[in-house]
Amino acid sequence: MSAVGLKVVDDRLEDRQVFSGFRVLSNDDLDNAKTSSASRNDKAASRRKIDRCIAYMKQHLNRPLQVAALAALANVSPSHFFALFKNQTGCAPIDYFTRLRMRQARWLLNNTGLSVKEIAGFLGYDDPFYFSRAFKSINQVAPSEYRSRQRNLAEPVDDNGDEGLNYMRLPGINSRVVLAKPNRAPNFNLQTLQSSYNR
Repeated sequence: MSAVGLKVVDDRLEDRQVFSGFRVLSNDDLDNAKTSSASRNDKAASRRKIDRCIAYMKQHLNRPLQVAALAALANVSPSHFFALFKNQTGCAPIDYFTRLRMRQARWLLNNTGLSVKEIAGFLGYDDPFYFSRAFKSINQVAPSEYRSRQRNLAEPVDDNGDEGLNYMRLPGINSRVVLAKPNRAPNFNLQTLQSSYNR
């Protein structure tokens, strides 16, 4: 080997010693890093879109749900929205919305004196029998039986999961109606609740 050839070998050894803790990135590595970063940003953006749609669902429990309206809110096509939503939550948007409605129905059954028919109407169900079937499919028990079982418990159930606060939304009212968590909630009726917040 010539002196020049030895010098090149020596420089490479020195570079390896200096940069032993580092790895030289190839163009493929850089492309993968860009793709990975873009993928994380896409996932975060998708999560925000789905969170926005879930918040919309919670605010509109008393109205029919159109997947096309949710897709428009997320600014994606309905088929893409369906796939994003199912990927994020594990279920279809309509199933998730029904579960939200039934959670609110359980809370109303536990904490108000509203009839099953009133609760069905409050949650946007025109047919109380259809509401009862939907309730039973989620909770394995009819609404009236659920209420009687819960009344036999010592403590009321906080089924909304919002940091200990129980709330409900009234049709036409944008703010929450926050109800305290007494040992046993008084028997509210829908007119009393609506009139107290229509002032």
